[in-house]
Amino acid sequence: MKTTVALLLISIGSPGAEEGPAVFGWVNPCMEFSEEAAASEFLSESGTLGFSCCGYLWAPDWASLSDFSGWLVYNGPFNRSEDAAKAACRLLWKFPDTRSVLVSHGSGVSAVDPAPEDLTDLAGLIPPTQDFMHQSPVPEEWDTRWSTEGKGEEWERPVRITSSPPGWTLEEWEDIYAGTVELRALFETLDPADRFAEVRGLLRSAAVRIDAELVEDNGEYLLLHGLPDPEDRLGDWDFWACAVDEGLEYGMRVRSFYGEPVYCWENIPVSARSTPLPVTADDWLAAGNQLMERIRADSVYDPVTLGSISFSLSYMDGLDEDAWRDYFDLTLREVHRPGGSGDPNTSPVLDRFRVYARGNEILWWHPVFGEYVPFDELLNTDFRNCSPVQ
Repeated sequence: MKTTVALLLISIGSPGAEEGPAVFGWVNPCMEFSEEAAASEFLSESGTLGFSCCGYLWAPDWASLSDFSGWLVYNGPFNRSEDAAKAACRLLWKFPDTRSVLVSHGSGVSAVDPAPEDLTDLAGLIPPTQDFMHQSPVPEEWDTRWSTEGKGEEWERPVRITSSPPGWTLEEWEDIYAGTVELRALFETLDPADRFAEVRGLLRSAAVRIDAELVEDNGEYLLLHGLPDPEDRLGDWDFWACAVDEGLEYGMRVRSFYGEPVYCWENIPVSARSTPLPVTADDWLAAGNQLMERIRADSVYDPVTLGSISFSLSYMDGLDEDAWRDYFDLTLREVHRPGGSGDPNTSPVLDRFRVYARGNEILWWHPVFGEYVPFDELLNTDFRNCSPVQ
């Protein structure tokens, strides 16, 4: 109803008339048309293209729109430039040159650049995708498909989503079981260097606005890394852009649950593997020593058990053997020596852990929940020494 009212208020009247309020508001221009019928048709189709326009107006009616001519299809209006600039971020994938402008009868052009306030706004550089729970509809023309990845129960496996918007190649991985998302998108353009220069300016300013770490590589790659609290990786995320032969590549990785990494993390470019977190374990043996130090410090096991423990590398993520990871999955087993208690032919699993290569973070595999949880959960679990972990 709101869109319909806005459209009726603006489209009535003849070109050249200067009726209505002195200030209409801030808008994000989408397209210009010489014919009103063409503007109306584009407006009605905008929803099927994956973005939303709100109305159109005759640019010559407004002195501040001297840079435009004909019928202007817009997103808005907004009372504040800040709100318009934030909304503009979500249109960038379709309209990379959009800037918020003030529509008024006053002379002079007032315009502001897109201004992201969080990672959600940055994602506007990438077309919207349909999640595998069907919560985010996209046009049927995008040929969106779902497929499960890896091994194990289907409901707990990551889902790969592919879409093909005009001018884009889009791939997304979602793992509702681990609470993670990774998205990669290729914007096809003949001038990737020029387009990247624009995006570089946007990301540099965004890093300051959203308090993110900025990593740059030879002017051809940028990474924004957000880590709200180094002691708790909840909310850990990355957003990057880089120039490639075919155009411009964007990527986004969100880790929203217990520091569990996305299954397809190995797809991130090498440059994206740099973060503010210090390296604390550069191989699985160092990770094992770090784990044993933590176990001893917190008295996880009784002295007898602690004296007969071995650990080995045993990944639980289902990734290919040569996949790049920023963690080590370690299995702790109880060693039964000849002459001692227990069958020397068996070595039951005591616990499983995930030790991150950076940041001293250690997770514990909860045998009942079937997922990695913070290490402290192990200390608060009464049954941890009741039976071996299978």
